[in-house]
Amino acid sequence: MTTQLVSETVAVFQTEPPLHPLDPLSAAEVSAATAILKDCVNLAATAQFVMISLQEPPKPETLEFGPTDNPDRCAFIVTYDRTERLIREAVVSLTSRTVLSWTPVPERFPSFIWEDMGAIEELVRADPRWQEAMGKRGVTDFSLAMIDPWPAGFVSPSDDPKTSPRLCRP
Repeated sequence: MTTQLVSETVAVFQTEPPLHPLDPLSAAEVSAATAILKDCVNLAATAQFVMISLQEPPKPETLEFGPTDNPDRCAFIVTYDRTERLIREAVVSLTSRTVLSWTPVPERFPSFIWEDMGAIEELVRADPRWQEAMGKRGVTDFSLAMIDPWPAGFVSPSDDPKTSPRLCRP
């Protein structure tokens, strides 16, 4: 990522300012935030963006922003590197085009991402036990079955994230 591209991406953000400091990030701001992070840190090729959202600014004492209040516009970013099995959290200033923090968060795992959904569906469809169960219910065209993976949560000590980090119930 070149600095030129970061500048161009951020320029898009600057032409579309939010109406209120607590407005969600626009698509242009999300693009700018990812470009800034990629340009400023050594992001592994295997890292994936899990979440990008507004890092809310500190609230005024009155809890109301005035028309002249213009706090730093920041994005909160969560990345996950499958190779390292590591989440990192970042705060990126869209105003100053800098990374304010870049923090590893060990022993935590992200929510499921789009790539996981397809992989889980393929695993379930290929499972002979699932195919047998569907056959008992009269389903012969497995491509017609909808398989939705839902996070399983932590329900027992066997679900300890250190031993079984990414559980789901398809």
